[in-house]
Amino acid sequence: MATNNPQTCRELLSLQELVGDNGGPNPNKKLSPVKEEPSTEAVTEQEDTSTNSAKPVVLLDRGINGTDRFRIMHPIGTASSGSILVYKAAYIPERSVTYETMAVQDIFVAMKYESMHPEPQVFDNLKAQIEKNGLIPDHQNLMGIRNAFFSEGYLCVVFPLMELGSMRSITATRFPGGMSEDCILLVLREALTGLSIIHANGHVHREISAGHIFFNGKPEIKLAFSASVFDLNEDQNDQSSSSSSSWFLPAASICDWAAAPEVHESNNNEYTQEADIWMLGITALELAYGGLRVMNRKALETMVTKINVKKKLPKKDKKVGDLKPDKIVCLDPSWIDPRPQFKKRKFSKGFENLVAKCLNLDPPKRPTADELLQDEIFTKLNMSVPFFQDLLRDI
Repeated sequence: MATNNPQTCRELLSLQELVGDNGGPNPNKKLSPVKEEPSTEAVTEQEDTSTNSAKPVVLLDRGINGTDRFRIMHPIGTASSGSILVYKAAYIPERSVTYETMAVQDIFVAMKYESMHPEPQVFDNLKAQIEKNGLIPDHQNLMGIRNAFFSEGYLCVVFPLMELGSMRSITATRFPGGMSEDCILLVLREALTGLSIIHANGHVHREISAGHIFFNGKPEIKLAFSASVFDLNEDQNDQSSSSSSSWFLPAASICDWAAAPEVHESNNNEYTQEADIWMLGITALELAYGGLRVMNRKALETMVTKINVKKKLPKKDKKVGDLKPDKIVCLDPSWIDPRPQFKKRKFSKGFENLVAKCLNLDPPKRPTADELLQDEIFTKLNMSVPFFQDLLRDI
């Protein structure tokens, strides 16, 4: 199955290039030199990896189980509103001849950090996110972090590379008009299963969206959480490729502009588990229509109000692809898609009720994650993750 990034296969370094016969670094492969210091922390040569042409950086993590090497390859996304770069990296174990490519979330700290981030809030937030990940048990539907370590000027967070991309990128490339209802329900069920673990441990997610639900070739669908949350460059490029993208609110910040009313209107930044359920409903709309294209918060509120009153989802039947921007703003913007090739969507009553319950304007009336998982629309779902993978192969 092809990945969403056509360069992935070409950019993977071969095993022989990265490691020698004894499982250590290949002596014939010139890697960036690493300082040797009598410290338990990792050390690295500081280099600029902001472009693909930069020399690779090798990071050392000297943990209790030995020394691991991570070879940074190229940026694949950003986190914390662009404040943190996320890289694709090659993992080189000390005592094994195998390796796996992983994503490394780096943040410049100390000297580099001070020059790029005058305030320590970004660094402190990442440390808090790492601690939060440690409070949640491992689960197959949660994208946890593998480890975190300090290197000169950097705090590195390592987590699995979900090579098939996010559900936002998969929807954009494979289902531009929206996923089928069964596929949507499968994604929601897997995400809900992970979310129920988070809620059961007394925490909230805060950043649920199609861009933060990832897919790999095992196959597994995982909800990124806390320190592992990031936005793929592909997702941002897909959105900016549309000539009309500036008319609509950006998908990358959907967790802000589409937040639950009690969060969006609050000044104390209070967030609840009910607000997570709201964002699950927003995610359902993203997957159903191939993106949530509204021009402002008022348009979103108009759409959600109609869903609450009618218990039905928009038909998406206004063809506005050939209209000029000044004409579009005169229309009711509750549902506008600039692409002329879309078809009307028809959903089951059960699915429409599910979304309406998640988007209930009264927070206490929204169901919990566990209650949603017990809904017969999920318990009777026949779609499986392997079948979803096969479906993607055939598209």
